Amino acid sequence: MSKKKLLVIITLIFAVFSISFTVHHFKNKMPEIDNKKVKSDLKNTLSDVNSIENFKKINLELTERDKKMLANKFTKKVQAKKIGVSGRFNTTEVETNARYTMIYSYVNDNFKLVEIKEHDIDKWEYKPIGHVRTQSILRDLRKMKIGDFKKGYVGREKFTTIKIVDRKTNLEIGKDDIDVEITVKNNFAKTIIRAKLKYEFEKDNWILKVKYIEDKDNFKVEFITDNLPKQPTEQAIIDLLTDVKNQKTYMTNKKYTKKVYVSKPKIRAIDKTLIYDYLFVATYPNVGDIEYRVGVPYEYSDGEWIKKPITVAFNKALLTDMISKWGTGFNKDTKTVKEFLCFYKSENNELEGYYGLDGKKELIKAVVNIDLKDNNWTILVSPVAVEEGLQPICKLKEVSLNLKDRVIVGDNKNFEPKHKVTEKEISDFKNDEGEKLKFSEEQAEKEKDKNKESTKNTELSNE
Repeated sequence: MSKKKLLVIITLIFAVFSISFTVHHFKNKMPEIDNKKVKSDLKNTLSDVNSIENFKKINLELTERDKKMLANKFTKKVQAKKIGVSGRFNTTEVETNARYTMIYSYVNDNFKLVEIKEHDIDKWEYKPIGHVRTQSILRDLRKMKIGDFKKGYVGREKFTTIKIVDRKTNLEIGKDDIDVEITVKNNFAKTIIRAKLKYEFEKDNWILKVKYIEDKDNFKVEFITDNLPKQPTEQAIIDLLTDVKNQKTYMTNKKYTKKVYVSKPKIRAIDKTLIYDYLFVATYPNVGDIEYRVGVPYEYSDGEWIKKPITVAFNKALLTDMISKWGTGFNKDTKTVKEFLCFYKSENNELEGYYGLDGKKELIKAVVNIDLKDNNWTILVSPVAVEEGLQPICKLKEVSLNLKDRVIVGDNKNFEPKHKVTEKEISDFKNDEGEKLKFSEEQAEKEKDKNKESTKNTELSNE
């Protein structure tokens, strides 16, 4: 072969290799990712973002961690590009200066988002740009147990609407105080609930800090049908609860009480159930007022009302008539008592007082377990404080309150309120330091009056 032909062949081979290398190199070189696509991918991934401002993008090198992630995700080797983006991301409520890293695969001349990660999140800056959204309020309501509704029921969009009654928003300090009217609907009624909600902006979100939901007794019920079940009268409720023949509903024998009272019913509409809700109060001599909540429920099904069993639950107690002197072992000659219980303070079903025995005394507390029937009620008695190394004087642990005979029974003895222990008799019980018992009939009467006034004010506030 001549040198001339050999030179031509070598030249051709070199040209072919050059063209092949150039084509391969061009084919493997990726173009820049269009900013519109990146913004679109960000909005689709960050679903709450409405707009992106001050957008910036830079190319980044793939790390070893990134290469391993791609190798695990794809069965064969693919081209990939990593970028860093920054900007101001705006939602309805929040403006965020944020940074992200994004990795794209490049296949068949197309970029596809593979991964997006938050970057330098500790350096992000947040600012509220709008008040709390209705959706956020509904979300927070679903976290609450409101009235007799099950947790999660109030706040579901299917049943709940919100009306803003008043609002004070201060974006500079990140506060949003809202008065709302919540309407919860079902097939036969709507319940209107008033609430005050106080939000504060923290980091990147509005947080509910203070909530006041009005008491369920003040919920307003508006019916959307005239087909309602018959409402039992107050006398019918008294008969159900005081007639021994009504074994399923009997609670109180009128012979044991000074009086009984039933309130006019509140009406509750909960899911498929309508409840006529009464307060039943029995006044026992030497004890006080015991209040029960009585529910008469009806279930609404296919346009018809089905009566359900009534419910009775202890609500609260006002044991002011137990604030007196209950003595035993009374000596008619010396007109003194050997042992006594003396209550001077009551709060619901809890009492505080003194126990005295053989000239010694100590502070005690007592918890009255109020049953749903007028059997003897158990009273748990315990010393308030006993000095270390000393045995408590009061050996009574559990006594009974006999409603029929109106006595406290314990340790095979009756503590009867019929004999009112005088201030002098109680003062004669001295402790080791000779200090007199700080209790008087005048103090007892003041305590009773204070408790009654407190209860009266509570009742007025609930009307």
